[in-house]
Amino acid sequence: MGHDPWTALRARAEAVREAIERRLGIASPGPLEEAPEGRGLFAIAAFAYAKELRRAPAEIASEAARTPVEAPFVGLTASGEATARNISSAAVWTGSAKIAEFSPQDLLQRFGLPPQPTSDPAAFRRATVDTRFDVTKDRAELAGLVLAIDETTITGRFALRARAIWSAAAAEISYVSL
Repeated sequence: MGHDPWTALRARAEAVREAIERRLGIASPGPLEEAPEGRGLFAIAAFAYAKELRRAPAEIASEAARTPVEAPFVGLTASGEATARNISSAAVWTGSAKIAEFSPQDLLQRFGLPPQPTSDPAAFRRATVDTRFDVTKDRAELAGLVLAIDETTITGRFALRARAIWSAAAAEISYVSL
C-alpha cells in the first residue's frame, strides 16, 4: 500500500494538538476532529478544556493559537507562531514562519522535477525563508520576507488578493544581495 497523505497529515495534526495541550497544562487529552467546512482541516474544541482549566474558551483558543510548533512538509522543516482572531466570523491569521535550511535542488527532485543546471555544482544547495504573514479569506500577505539562497539574500513582500477566485498576485523585491 502506498503513502496515505491524509493519515500523515492527521498524525501531524495530533502532534500539534499534543503540543497545545502540553502548553496549556491539560491533563485529559481532547479529541482532534475534522473542522467544519471552510474552517481548515482539523479542529480542537476549546470548550472541552474550559472546565479543566477554569478559563473562558476564547482565552484558551487564543493561547492555543500562539503555541509554537514545528512541522515537516515535503522534507522542509517549518517553525513559527500563529494567532487567530474572529474565527467564528471573519477569521484573520497573523504570525511568523521560518523554513530551516534546505536544498532547493533536492526539493525540486522530491516534486519529480530535474535538478536545475548550474555552472557551480555547489550552487542552489542552501536556502532558508523567514517571513511574517497575514491571511484572511480575501487575501494572503507575506511581509518582511527574507529568502536566502546560497550567498544571495532577497527581501520584500508577496501578496495574493481574491477576486472571483484567488488569482491576483503581487511581489515586491526590495533588496537583493549578491
